[in-house]
Amino acid sequence: MHIMDERFPEHAVSLRQGRGVDPVLDEICRDYETLSIDLLEAERTEGRLDRGYQMELRASLTGLREEILARLRML
Repeated sequence: MHIMDERFPEHAVSLRQGRGVDPVLDEICRDYETLSIDLLEAERTEGRLDRGYQMELRASLTGLREEILARLRML
């Protein structure tokens, strides 16, 4: 399953449609996908990367989530 479908199941259809017509939304979603992958990798290599980095990634993801939802409301 796609990261965005997992994290935004209630908005999966509108995200797919919105990304096709809104380049800003698409860019924000790509950033969200990239940071989600980074976080998964950081969690797998626990010990090599500090928890502060993971906390920063989570905070960034939270901010991006809010941006995505706000952008969807504008469509």
